[in-house]
Amino acid sequence: MAQKVEQGKKYPVECYAYAPDPAKPSTWRFRLYSTPDAEWPDAVLVGSALLQFRRDSLTIPAEALPDIRARLASVWRQLHPDGRLPTVLDDRVPARQPAKERRRDA
Repeated sequence: MAQKVEQGKKYPVECYAYAPDPAKPSTWRFRLYSTPDAEWPDAVLVGSALLQFRRDSLTIPAEALPDIRARLASVWRQLHPDGRLPTVLDDRVPARQPAKERRRDA
């Protein structure tokens, strides 16, 4: 089983929200757990993953976005059982939209 080494610790694929190639750890993104054997997601890492997901969503294949959102929403609900999901996890709202060109009237 492949593992990704971060800060001297080996993390399994289950610690990440996005792993397009489970056999290739260099493709894994958005770590959610502070230790490889943690049973509970790390709130700081989940928050960071949400920001990274919003920023990087244009570089991720569109067909992968629903699964990433579902994974992030699942860990978010573990941490905030009574809270609202962040807008970026709403599958009705694009994670990030390309910047619109401004029209200049001359």
